[in-house]
Amino acid sequence: MARGGIWHISVLVYAIFGFHMNTAQIFIGDSNTPGILYASLPEPRDDTYIMDTRFTLIRLSENRGIDGIDYDPENEMVYWNDFSGSQISRIQLDGTNQEVIISTSSPHSIALDLVNGKIYWTMYNDKAISRANLDGSSVEELFKYTSFAQPTSILVDPVSGFLLWSTRLVNQVVKATLNATNEEVVRPIYAEGMFNEECADDTTPYNEPVAIEGCPDNIVVNIDENASNASSISWTEPGLNSWSSCPTMVFQGTGTNGGDFSLGITELSYRASDAAGNTDDCQFSVTVRRSSADETLPPTTGQPTTGQPTTGQPSGSTALVTSCSSVLLVLCIALFLIVLK
Repeated sequence: MARGGIWHISVLVYAIFGFHMNTAQIFIGDSNTPGILYASLPEPRDDTYIMDTRFTLIRLSENRGIDGIDYDPENEMVYWNDFSGSQISRIQLDGTNQEVIISTSSPHSIALDLVNGKIYWTMYNDKAISRANLDGSSVEELFKYTSFAQPTSILVDPVSGFLLWSTRLVNQVVKATLNATNEEVVRPIYAEGMFNEECADDTTPYNEPVAIEGCPDNIVVNIDENASNASSISWTEPGLNSWSSCPTMVFQGTGTNGGDFSLGITELSYRASDAAGNTDDCQFSVTVRRSSADETLPPTTGQPTTGQPTTGQPSGSTALVTSCSSVLLVLCIALFLIVLK
């Protein structure tokens, strides 16, 4: 595990049952000093000048790693775990009474249960979850994996009686129910099944009706007489305005912004909607035709076409040559008549 510079940052807010406090603290682990920086977040909760917050440094007596931090505000005690040093330590907020309370294998993360006076930690290499009293006594192993899973971060909710941790390699979030006499580890739950992403339409300040921006123009493509009966065509997908609530857009066709189109005219469209029920539509067509196609097909109004368009009238240069030839013919006849005379 790499070391150097700022390693761990914790923002802890305490409003715990049984404690008469509502204090927010930020802790930063500095493995180079070594030490732990801390500061109280400003009151009222205003992050405008949070970067001007003055931190106090708790110097540590040994050059150890700081991989996880937790805090006991009632006793003003800071706890941290050292993965490579295989130990969990604590120190008073004023920098006194530093001590190693637990020697354990590969502690990856810690969590304090201040209601029941316990500390929990994950043992990454041993694939286990353990706990002890806050002074490090009465160490007990709660759960051990027999699979490839390796526990990483851990969190405790002492009021509700739940313990949660994440695992690496099998990518799980596990929830355990704990009480004084029994520990029950529930079936591991994959993170994808625990969270449902929903649109926060009741909190977003964006309330303009959804609108599609940059709708494609009609597209006409001419293909050679000897080419196949289809052409690969693409266009730039339109976007949505930024001030509507949770907008979505669906392409009414195959693919997204292009594909192979057969000879003929294909009508396409996009439909957008938002959380307020507003909708917007964007329609355009793709025409694929032979170069010698009849002029009854729609004209090109959008993107440049491939091949050369055919027209029913000669071009300007051809008409000029025809006109000049007629004048010369008249002059030649007049000159011939003069010679005969």
